[in-house]
Amino acid sequence: MNKPAAPRSQAWKQRVRSVQGQLALLAVTYAGALGLVVLALVLRTVLFERYVREKFEPMPAPLQAAAQRIASGQQPADSVMAFNQKEDGLLYGALLQHGVEDPEHRLADALAHHRPRWLLDQVRGTLVAGSLPQRQRALDLLCSISAEPLRPEMVRLCEFCCQRATVRGEPAMLDRARDLIRDLQHAEKTK
Repeated sequence: MNKPAAPRSQAWKQRVRSVQGQLALLAVTYAGALGLVVLALVLRTVLFERYVREKFEPMPAPLQAAAQRIASGQQPADSVMAFNQKEDGLLYGALLQHGVEDPEHRLADALAHHRPRWLLDQVRGTLVAGSLPQRQRALDLLCSISAEPLRPEMVRLCEFCCQRATVRGEPAMLDRARDLIRDLQHAEKTK
């Protein structure tokens, strides 16, 4: 047999079903959603941006040697065409983490000349998820790309970099991105 509901539970049900009760439930729902948004923003800053970083595998010795020969000028820059996509990724990682000495930017320029779209996509990922030194070197690699059709996209990427550097309080990164925007816009005007 069904027991009759206790008077307390009936009063509670009536209160929840009233206009004031519905508004209170709606307010609790909105407050909970707002709390989740704040929590997500805090966790993004505290956890994601601090600990989640772009990581690169070390290069195998033969690839390291070939990259060093290209960077030193002992091997022609067109040799990068022989590398596959995985090897390109390893080269990119080595350039970001100083795994290859490339003081005259021969290897970076070769990658930028033969695979500009690919390099731009890699730089975009690094500017989002890389550490500060990686992002700084990624901007340097962005300077190597000279493909005119990619310039507007490169400017947008640098503007994004300026916004992030302002929010993060990275004045050196902000200055570098602004300089690059100026250089790209100047190159666009003088063409």
